[in-house]
Amino acid sequence: MLSSLLSYLLLYRYVALAIVVYIGAVGAPLPINIMLLALGAFANQGFFSFWLSLGVTAVFNTFGDLTGYGLTWRYGERITRFLHLRKAQFFVNLEKELRSDAAVTVFITRFAGSMSSVVNLLAGLVKVPFTTFFVNDLIANILEPG
Repeated sequence: MLSSLLSYLLLYRYVALAIVVYIGAVGAPLPINIMLLALGAFANQGFFSFWLSLGVTAVFNTFGDLTGYGLTWRYGERITRFLHLRKAQFFVNLEKELRSDAAVTVFITRFAGSMSSVVNLLAGLVKVPFTTFFVNDLIANILEPG
């Protein structure tokens, strides 16, 4: 899969970068971090602009995070009832942490790989204020775009 992603990245450049980063941020299991390492090598060789790549990655990662947040803000109760997630201890503990300190939790989990997708969904579910979520998500995505 990675070789296909890198081929699309070289062919379609920033459009492919935006699409892949967005889909990965929503929660699809894509090798985003490895692709971003390759992107850094491509930027070093002059195939991509480092700053433009950083901007595209940060913006579309944030859009993907906002998509997960927005979906659970709107439909979260139905989803958790259907999946019986309310009883899972991990879910309960993370939900408690989000309610007590949403800004720090959103910010820190951007650096924790797959945890960020889970927190996006939970943040929407517990109705973390949009500005709190957006500001902390965007700042963290600029600092660590993968």
